[in-house]
Formats: sequence, structure tokens, C-alpha cells
Amino acid sequence: SAGTGNMFLDGSKATVNMDSSVIPNEASYGVIVSGDSMEPQFINGQIVWVHQQETLSTGEIGIFYLDGNAYCKKLKDDAEGLFLISLNTKYEPIQVKENDSFKIFGKVVG
Repeated sequence: SAGTGNMFLDGSKATVNMDSSVIPNEASYGVIVSGDSMEPQFINGQIVWVHQQETLSTGEIGIFYLDGNAYCKKLKDDAEGLFLISLNTKYEPIQVKENDSFKIFGKVVG
């Protein structure tokens, strides 16, 4: 979800044949964006390409698990805490709290 969150496994799954030239070499899989919180860079229905990895740096966009929901967001990790940030300014940052269930699925690479 690029919005209020969806469980990563809730959506339908499909294998799609694509021209390999549109898939970044470092991509492990693709995820369809649902919502408008990552506009204007990523729009509803667009495929984002993800490199599976467990860590990200501040400012990188990734796919995250937080308390049962999956998000496409920008990571902010600083003295104020850990936050998932939307690119669309109409959405507030989501703070990741100490007792939350949190995981990084990977980095958005395209």
C-alpha cells in the first residue's frame, strides 16, 4: 500500500511475462502500488521493482511490514525516531515504535 497499509499477502498473486528490458537487473520481484501516498513518483496501479534486502539507509524507498500491514514508503531514521514517510504531503509520517512488529522487505529499485 502507498497509503494506509495493506497486508502484503492479501492481494492476488500472478506471474506476468514482461520484456526484461523494463525490469531493473537488481530487482528480486515487483509489487503493484495501491494508493496515492507515494505520488508523484509512484502512482496507484504502478509496478515498483524491489531488491530483497533486510536493511535500508535513511532516505531510501522500500517495502515495509508494520503491525500486519505492508507499505511502500521512504525511510527516515534519525534522532527523532524511525518513520515511514509518504512523498505525497497530504499524508503524515508513520512512526515505528519500539514495541511495533517491523520488517524491511526490500529496497525499491525502479
